[in-house]
Amino acid sequence: MLKKINKNENRKARHLRVRKKINGTPARPRLNIYRSGNHIYAQIIDDLAGHTLVSASTLDKSANLLLQVTKKLLNMLEKLLLKKQ
Repeated sequence: MLKKINKNENRKARHLRVRKKINGTPARPRLNIYRSGNHIYAQIIDDLAGHTLVSASTLDKSANLLLQVTKKLLNMLEKLLLKKQ
């Protein structure tokens, strides 16, 4: 019998493999993007302090088309990050 593919376990394995090599610092924080079936979530993370600096998602009411949402999301993250610094 074939083994059923567990997509979440595969995603977690990829995440751990990448995180071994990539670390966010206060000078250069890490950008994390998660795409679900319907939405996009983005976070800017400082791994040394262990907290999220800013986050945004397409769940905001101003989001309508995917391309526009992605551009707005990146602009929002940039503005939020500049406010924090």
